Amino acid sequence: MKVDVGGYQLYIRCRGQGRPTAVFDAGANQGSSDWYAVAPKVAAFTTGCFYDRANRERSDRGPIPNTSQQMMHDLHTLLAKVQLSGPFVLVGESFGGMNVGLYARLYPAESAALVMVDAPHEANYIDQTITPCPAKECNGVDYTESGRQVQAAPPMPDIPLIVLQHGLPGVQGRAQEARWPAWQQELAARSPHSKLVLAERSTHNIHLDQPDLVVAAVQEVVEQTR
Repeated sequence: MKVDVGGYQLYIRCRGQGRPTAVFDAGANQGSSDWYAVAPKVAAFTTGCFYDRANRERSDRGPIPNTSQQMMHDLHTLLAKVQLSGPFVLVGESFGGMNVGLYARLYPAESAALVMVDAPHEANYIDQTITPCPAKECNGVDYTESGRQVQAAPPMPDIPLIVLQHGLPGVQGRAQEARWPAWQQELAARSPHSKLVLAERSTHNIHLDQPDLVVAAVQEVVEQTR
């Protein structure tokens, strides 16, 4: 279905049954279809909801430049309008991982657990010497401002957190690859109930290279919250 969130509509599709509901946010230029290898397996043990941010796939054109904070406000509105009851297991890949980490910090009462799939640290976008997009707007998003919003957000709530880190280089830039392991450790340190998992056979796209790792991480935190 498509749902109005304030002058434009976002697409969302839910599969499976059971609680907690797992909500998925895709990478920077991707949408809900990018979870094709994960979605049916998650639906076997709980409800999984997959949506498109504004300006992506089946959702409408929205604010440009968009920011992570605006996107998470949209997601909050979307989940309320489709009457999904939380708290939610939040799952995000790459830029979507940074987004759902921000959602957990902005809406802690609605956040049961978090899975960050090779998510960038906010410094990846704030540091102008390494950011993949130093311009004010790239593909409709202000990434630098988004990183600053995450930097200024409240602390992470005390919830289960699994951080998945790629083990094979080749997608990220050299400067990013050099900092990535330390950044992943810092992300994992934001919750006392966290685990860092190295996806040894994956590049940045863990959800495509080793989708079962993502499914296992989601199932683990779902069972913890139950």
